[in-house]
Amino acid sequence: MTGVDGPSGFVAGDQHDSGASDIIAFVLMFAIIILGVGIVSLGAFGDLAEFSDREQVESGERGLAAAASTLDSLHRQDDTRRTFNIAPGEGTVFLNSSTINVNVTDSKYERLNMTVQTNSLEHLFRRSPNDVTLAYESGAVFRSPGVRARYPPSLECVPDETAIVSLVRLTGDNFNIGGGESSPPPLNPRGLPGESPVADLGQTLIFSAELQDRHREVARFSDESIRLNVSASANPQQWESYLDDQDWNEIDDFVWQCNNVDRVLVRITTIELSL
Repeated sequence: MTGVDGPSGFVAGDQHDSGASDIIAFVLMFAIIILGVGIVSLGAFGDLAEFSDREQVESGERGLAAAASTLDSLHRQDDTRRTFNIAPGEGTVFLNSSTINVNVTDSKYERLNMTVQTNSLEHLFRRSPNDVTLAYESGAVFRSPGVRARYPPSLECVPDETAIVSLVRLTGDNFNIGGGESSPPPLNPRGLPGESPVADLGQTLIFSAELQDRHREVARFSDESIRLNVSASANPQQWESYLDDQDWNEIDDFVWQCNNVDRVLVRITTIELSL
């Protein structure tokens, strides 16, 4: 006899083997369930993180477009002071140095020739494989990578008729504010000096924008051209795409011309930003 009969006629050894099999089956099933939950959770968390990253950038873009609309009220209307908000999220907000050059082909109108220190209010997000930069520069909002203006500037070219060059110049204390980093990321070499104050804020930034100066020049002439050189701007590729869509003619790398116009308006508005 290989085993001892129990009271119900079963062999005790068979009961032991059956119990062990049940335990093994339960452990395997539990492991499969845990593994499945882990895989699903990992994918869900990855999707959630990707969605959060994307939403932060989209929210930042909407915020900067709203800021551009607010600054327009100082640039083209009679307002002298306004406020606007930017939520840094995990990005960094700073003022980057940039210039745009304006030039008229007729030397008699030298007063229209100027290099404007426009500067660019930028919101940088560290992302893989490419960082994303949102920028307000001289009335326009751009996103890089990308070419389309998210908010259009006040530039107009009607060949053989009129050109309007209306630029916003931003000034203010140097700032570099990170919402989600313990230390600021390295800036564009054309950006701010290393001693600019840094704050690590997980909240909304409230900017005060105050009108400092409005400079306006109007000229009438016969078949002259006006040029914009955006090579030293913070967003040269984006400016090129916009100017190309607005009937400006490219005559050199990052140099665009409105041809044979009879009337030119150049307007420069200086706005000081503070926190």
